[in-house]
Amino acid sequence: MTQPSKPAYATSYASLSALEECDLARRWQTSADPKAAERIVMAFQPLVRAQARRFVGRHMMLEDLVGEGNLGLMRALDKFDPDRGVRFATYATWWVRAALLDHVLKNFSPLSISASETHKRLFFKLASLKGELAPNRSGPLPRELAIIAAQRLDVPLATLEEVDALLSMPARSMDEPASTAEGSSTLGELIADPGLDPESLTLMNQESIERRRLLKEALAVLSERERSIVAGRHLRDKPLKLEAFARIYGISRERVRQIEAAALVKLRHMMALSAKKRPAQLAAG
Repeated sequence: MTQPSKPAYATSYASLSALEECDLARRWQTSADPKAAERIVMAFQPLVRAQARRFVGRHMMLEDLVGEGNLGLMRALDKFDPDRGVRFATYATWWVRAALLDHVLKNFSPLSISASETHKRLFFKLASLKGELAPNRSGPLPRELAIIAAQRLDVPLATLEEVDALLSMPARSMDEPASTAEGSSTLGELIADPGLDPESLTLMNQESIERRRLLKEALAVLSERERSIVAGRHLRDKPLKLEAFARIYGISRERVRQIEAAALVKLRHMMALSAKKRPAQLAAG
């Protein structure tokens, strides 16, 4: 009889027992033992790579994603509680995926500022709410429940469905008990909602203000036509079509597309330059 295959990432970290995971985590958290962190990171590389592959595309390179996933892995190691009876793989998967999601959203477009932060908070809140609305469902919410969830979380239905699709990729449910111990917390309870963490919220707001400042400075460099096209195509809830600008400026759709692409490249370049100059300006001030 054929044995069911394990996930591709299971072999490496399966070599670490629960006791070894707890010991390594304690060594890192209490004394910043680099060897303990390295052992964890190396053991869980297959898990990180497996999660990273889910996000490859939209000009996202695998190795860049793996790097971001490792940041999430280290975040999980910092926050992991060895005394909760939860395996590190279960806990770390969600931090890795959250780091990848955040990276993809921030880099999809230099203009995806509000979308990035909305998705980042919604990722955690929806996971918890799904446990309430559909505790036995592993896939995306059906339309009627998605509408209810969107109303409860006060977000557009399209945004909720987009995050739900990412959240519904095969993984352990956030409402499932995180361990076999009686009265065990759910994974959703173990992972703090960034929206309710004052430190995370403050950092998120600071990042938002800084990115908006960079965007404003970069937009000022564009010509009036470039700004109009970029704003109409990327800063509206319902983006205008290429045809609309073709009619306004009396040019072809392809020419509008070229102007848009060149403007976005210019924006990325200007935002990157401004970001590099900022630390020096702060130091000088």
